[in-house]
Amino acid sequence: MKKHVRLATSIIALTALLATGASASAATQTIDGREGEDSAVVPVNGIIGEFDNTTPGPDPVDTNKWINVTLPTTALFYSEAGNVSNLVAPNYTITNNSARKVDVIVEDVENLQATSVIDSLSINTIELIDSGVKSTSLTGTDSLFELDDNSNAAAASNSFTFTGSASGALTLSDEVNPSFDLILKFIPIIS
Repeated sequence: MKKHVRLATSIIALTALLATGASASAATQTIDGREGEDSAVVPVNGIIGEFDNTTPGPDPVDTNKWINVTLPTTALFYSEAGNVSNLVAPNYTITNNSARKVDVIVEDVENLQATSVIDSLSINTIELIDSGVKSTSLTGTDSLFELDDNSNAAAASNSFTFTGSASGALTLSDEVNPSFDLILKFIPIIS
């Protein structure tokens, strides 16, 4: 009798979820009477109140709700003192505050301004600019790194930096200030 009550409760909860217009894709099971089966157990989880992506729990319908990262609002690269053609940058940290792992993707660079002086510029090992324009090797799916969930503080943070060259800097009479927008995408890893 308890099995039938749990099944009925599960079916009611699932019907209520579907009636609200939300849809969920989940693993399925088949009950086959030819195999002597006539009932099933469907575990049901709930999320009540505002979803808290910093604590473990059931996955929301929109798994992007797991994204909760802290990163710099701006970044800087510059000519190295003593060798102006060598481009360097500080280390910048991205921290995952979520209870799920997150993959950090370099999706694009946009709005390139005054970049013609740059021979090459990379973020970690991903080339962003080649001969003053967006690198053709930038695919939009290049993983910068994967961040662990917030239960592992050491692996929940990682850093990036910029390196490159600007051979034309040796002949410049005035400072040049290139700029661009770095587009990062965050993908929660649901396992």
